[in-house]
Amino acid sequence: MGATERATFVIVATFLLFIATNMDQTLGLIFVGFALINQVAFSADKRHTFMIQKNKSLIASIPLAIMGWGASILLSWTLVNILGSTGFIQTAAIGFDQLLSIISEAQSTLAFSNSYVLNLVSFGVLVPIVETVLFGGTLFELGTDLTKTSIPGSLSGISLTLFLIMIAIAGVFTAFHFTSKGVGNDVALVSVFSFMVVTLIVILVEKQLAAAVQMHIIANTIAISLNPTFALGLSLTTLFLIVLGVLVLLLANENIRSSAIAAVSSA
Repeated sequence: MGATERATFVIVATFLLFIATNMDQTLGLIFVGFALINQVAFSADKRHTFMIQKNKSLIASIPLAIMGWGASILLSWTLVNILGSTGFIQTAAIGFDQLLSIISEAQSTLAFSNSYVLNLVSFGVLVPIVETVLFGGTLFELGTDLTKTSIPGSLSGISLTLFLIMIAIAGVFTAFHFTSKGVGNDVALVSVFSFMVVTLIVILVEKQLAAAVQMHIIANTIAISLNPTFALGLSLTTLFLIVLGVLVLLLANENIRSSAIAAVSSA
């Protein structure tokens, strides 16, 4: 196991055990179980196709993470409006601000109802790490191993089998949010599904999990920050400008810009 994976497992498991013993036993034990599954699977697998950090720095992955988050919002908005117009889900046409508001309000399984900081650490950072490694790493690699499906060099090489694996994982991820995390809103569930599809695409583009993990952290952090429970007074416009500002600052670095361009070009 790589140094990044070892350090991540120790930190995440320790904090989740703290949650399980002091705050929310069900939530903590679910994600401790996920972390243990990831640990066992990683130790047993000799190929290690999808590691957190494999071929580029964590900082260089952030631009791709931001672009992936933006793409997931666009895909969610497109699918919600198409499915709504056909009557498949019960919703009228919505805008981006309404979409993010619904996603934020669906974040109803807060472990610490009155603490923004503790929710930010748990749901904004630790949960995204565990979920992305499990669904985007362990299960994705398991699916490709069992079906003997190769990982393409670019997105144009995605086979039907790989596509079906991605849809199946996104479906399981959505079902988990519906059954265990209490997300029942049709719009939110479509967004969860879309988010995981884009996450898997980001993983295929980067050939590691770093950008996908960061993308999940960005999405959950924004959802928590917009949640009316905490009354932070942050607007969607403010958060978008912050994310855009970070992207611009990172791309000002030549090495990071070159890495981002190479990742997008390889897709």
